[in-house]
Amino acid sequence: MLHIAGVEFVQDPFVSADEKCIVFLNGSDIYVAFRQGEGWSVARKLGPQVNTGDGNSSPYVSHDGKMLFFSSPRTKGFYDRDRSHALNYDELEKENDSWCNSSDNILMIPIHL
Repeated sequence: MLHIAGVEFVQDPFVSADEKCIVFLNGSDIYVAFRQGEGWSVARKLGPQVNTGDGNSSPYVSHDGKMLFFSSPRTKGFYDRDRSHALNYDELEKENDSWCNSSDNILMIPIHL
């Protein structure tokens, strides 16, 4: 079991290609820690652009270390359906075919680690 100071649990860990950092979940929030000798620094929770209170999962850093990818059920800012009426069949079919129709959406955000 992997232990990193500053957090109780390490879930879904991903070590960067250069092995200088690790991103992971603690609950539904994404954290980062940096390589220090044979271990890791104290974990730091990523900011509100990533951790919005929605259930994040599966963090991944691009090979060049410039993009963070993760799954999240959030749609705020991405999706704005008129919820004042029930959908008819055609509207429901269109919604089911939309990119926001899943339990999690894959998001990416530029980072500097």
